Amino acid sequence: TLDTPTPLADFANQVKERLRAPHLLVGDAHRPALRVALVGGAGKDSIAAAIAAGADTLVSGELGYHALTDAESYGINLVEAGHYFTEQQILTRFGALLSELAPELPYEIYDSNRILSV
Repeated sequence: TLDTPTPLADFANQVKERLRAPHLLVGDAHRPALRVALVGGAGKDSIAAAIAAGADTLVSGELGYHALTDAESYGINLVEAGHYFTEQQILTRFGALLSELAPELPYEIYDSNRILSV
């Protein structure tokens, strides 16, 4: 839950900046962002769960054209930031947690983004 309701465009720009994503796709339900659900990677199948949890905005790596165009009818803002950009953040945080819980366990995060934005 965000501190204050935030216009969707402002929220999307913050997501773009934080994830260092070159662009986002946004389905606008004409609601400010306040209660946000996050799904790293593909999140189309999580839209109903996000709505049931009371989210007004869902950020995911992939939602798809039809889901994005139907955001208003779903009543939830949808922000698609790309698989790599949502998953890399989760892997980085998971790696830090793993190091804290099991410092003797070696791990490596493979940086595999091969998709270019032109």
